[in-house]
Amino acid sequence: MDSASVEFGNLAFASPLAMESPLRDPAFEVEAKGLAPESGCAAVFVMEQALKDAAAFSAASPDREVGGFLVGGYHSCGGADYTLVERFLRAMDAKSRPASLVFTHDCFEAAWREIARSPNPSGRPQFLVGWHHSHPGLGTFLSGNDLFIQRHFFNLPWQIALVVDPRGGKLELFGWKGHEIAGRGFYLARLRQASGR
Repeated sequence: MDSASVEFGNLAFASPLAMESPLRDPAFEVEAKGLAPESGCAAVFVMEQALKDAAAFSAASPDREVGGFLVGGYHSCGGADYTLVERFLRAMDAKSRPASLVFTHDCFEAAWREIARSPNPSGRPQFLVGWHHSHPGLGTFLSGNDLFIQRHFFNLPWQIALVVDPRGGKLELFGWKGHEIAGRGFYLARLRQASGR
């Protein structure tokens, strides 16, 4: 494989990785945000730093849409599946305009290269669990084009979309509820500080 290509191999997402839920793991502090998590939907946990990074990237461009990728894993604890967003990657090659954003093939390739180049310190595999984009001054919703991206590129039941309105100071998470895409609640997660620091 040369440096300009990406090799994916055999990807299988049928089974979530067994891992203690942040709700039950004493290493995490969690806080419910937005709509209450619903039964039948994979719960979503977003690490605080990943959310701060996405919001800061959005705020740095208040006059045009920007976007990126949510990286993490799909897990299960006691039969309950959940998505864990561990970091945010900017989509630097996206075509950005005041009221639209186009993700190119190069954006996806760069994201997969970055995931391969900087693996998770925990050793758990990571992949794209969702995507992010901003709507400066327009509110938080998914447009027809946004729904197309979710349906065609993030169409697994645990994959999500994060929309940030940096001018309005709002953000909203969207995900799958059965065969529909709708606003979703999530848990903001952070690692607890070790005692004695």
